[in-house]
Amino acid sequence: MTKSLVDISSLPTRRRDAEGTRKAILDAAVASFGEAPFDQVGLRSVAFAAGVDAALIARYFGSKEGLFAAAVGDPARPAIRLPPDRSNFGEWLARRLLERRSEDPARLLMLQHSVKNATAAAIVRRMLLERFVRPVGAWIGGEEGELRASLIISHLAGFAMMLHLRIEPLASDSELAVALIAPMLQALVDLEVPLAQDKVTR
Repeated sequence: MTKSLVDISSLPTRRRDAEGTRKAILDAAVASFGEAPFDQVGLRSVAFAAGVDAALIARYFGSKEGLFAAAVGDPARPAIRLPPDRSNFGEWLARRLLERRSEDPARLLMLQHSVKNATAAAIVRRMLLERFVRPVGAWIGGEEGELRASLIISHLAGFAMMLHLRIEPLASDSELAVALIAPMLQALVDLEVPLAQDKVTR
C-alpha cells in the first residue's frame, strides 16, 4: 500500500496563521493591560479584541499571568544591546529613548498599572531584572552595578512618561533634552562613590 504524503505546501501558511494569531492576542493584551489594571482585564475581552476564541489564549500563553508576562516582556523585543564604548553611554541611551518616544504608550502604562497587583508587579520586576538591570549592571561592573542600572531605568521611566505626555519643551527640543539628560545617565556609569568605611558617620 502506498503511504499518503503530507501536503507540505500548506505548512508555512499554518505557521504564519499561528504567528499572526499569537501577535493579534499579544497586541490586544498590551492594549487591554495598558488601559486597565491587571485585576480588571478579562481573558474573554482580550480574545474579543483579538478576534479569536478565548481558548486560544490558554493554548498559546497558558494563563492570564502567562499572557501578561508575554505582553510585558515580548520576546520580539530583545533585551537591551549595549554599546561597546562606555564613554558615550549617556548620550546613546538618551537618543535611543527619544527615538522611541512616538511608540504606543500602552507598554509604559502596563508598568504603571502593575504596581497595584502583587502578581503583575512580580512579573514586571522579574522582566526588568532579566532584561535591563542585570545585563546593564554586569556591563557597568562593580559592587554597585545593579544599583546603578536600577537608578538608570528609574530615570528612563520618568523621562518616557514626560515624553508621552508631550511636556514642553522636552517633547520638542530633542537636542537640548539629549544635552541635559545624557550627563545624568553617564554619571550613573562613571561617578565614583566613597566606600562605606570612608563615609562620615553621624
